Amino acid sequence: MFSSSPSFSLLNFYFGVATKTPHQALSLFRYLVTSTCLSNYSTSHSRLLIVSLPTTVEECFTKNDVVFANRPRSTTTDHLLNNYSSFLLAPYGDLWRSLRRLTNNDIFSPKSLQKFTKLKEEEVCSIIHHVFENVSNVQSQEINLNYRFSVLVFNITTRISIGKQWIREARLWGGNI
Repeated sequence: MFSSSPSFSLLNFYFGVATKTPHQALSLFRYLVTSTCLSNYSTSHSRLLIVSLPTTVEECFTKNDVVFANRPRSTTTDHLLNNYSSFLLAPYGDLWRSLRRLTNNDIFSPKSLQKFTKLKEEEVCSIIHHVFENVSNVQSQEINLNYRFSVLVFNITTRISIGKQWIREARLWGGNI
């Protein structure tokens, strides 16, 4: 049905994705890789591993799940995120488990979330108060609520993490952060 050349098969797959729905394109691609249980394709910036046999898929996610759980490494994220010590990009292992435990027990626990309810209410009331104040003003102009909501989320986050409001009221209505 298709050429056995991997580059031609990949070209056929891309053409199939562009012209068909995703499930039809993947079904089409399955025919391209039925001769082997694993197929490895590389593009300019990523690698694609196709596993076509159900038993092989099961083995990938039971015996080799740690290998597939880790995110790809890059030089940029290595430098920006302090050698992958961030919670979001930490490789699966002891550090990831410690960060997950810390996050679940200290940051997202019901007690911790309840502790910051008053703070969230103060910030929301402040935004609502200033919106009504701006609307009732005779020289009222359009209000950029997108900006106000981002400031609201940013202020709540900074008050929770460092204990003070980062963007003050005067700067809030000036529009510059």
